Amino acid sequence: VVETKPVEKHESEKPPEITEPPAENVVVRVTSGTEIRPDERPWVGSLGYAMDGYLLTNEHVAPYEGEEVHATKLGALIGRVARVAKIRTVSLLDILLNLLFNVRLPVNELDVAAIDPEPNVRYEKFTHYPEVPVVAQVGDRVYSLGRTSGYREGVVTSTHATITVNVGGKIAIFDDCIEVAMPVAPGDSGSAVVSDRGIVGLVFAGTADGTRAYVIKATNIARWLAR
Repeated sequence: VVETKPVEKHESEKPPEITEPPAENVVVRVTSGTEIRPDERPWVGSLGYAMDGYLLTNEHVAPYEGEEVHATKLGALIGRVARVAKIRTVSLLDILLNLLFNVRLPVNELDVAAIDPEPNVRYEKFTHYPEVPVVAQVGDRVYSLGRTSGYREGVVTSTHATITVNVGGKIAIFDDCIEVAMPVAPGDSGSAVVSDRGIVGLVFAGTADGTRAYVIKATNIARWLAR
């Protein structure tokens, strides 16, 4: 189990300013790393990739169904949160049951929210890749574009990582994650990770020194969308 820090929301003392909104008939173009903010929340994160008619990001970036999501630097409403995969944190009861009866602690495989885009929103890929989920392999070269770190390349170092993440002051365990040797920083959460073979997943956490990113698998996200 690797201890990590969330790279989720970039907190600020006041909500990010939204520029003047475009006219309703103007096409709004978004991509991985587009800075997004749900409603009036005091944080921002990254948009990820498009799949099955949705725009995807992390649950901890856009955690509430029905909320509007804005592209802050574009001054545009890009959609509303349609579905979220709720994160299960470890409670005191979970710990007691584990210690007394060896009951398995709750484990997550997903940190994802699906945004139903506005009709005038168009997603554009930041690089060329097949628009299909792929199973990553150790040694794969991958690419990402994040709100904070921008464009970067990395190498997959593990395809079955288990990590613990601080979520709102509580601990959550994530299993079946991908570890990538790649720079990562607060605000990059939700950004897409892709390879020459297809979509690898969504960044959701990173090591404290910012040298390794942890990624929710696109194959797990695809199964969730199909439910």
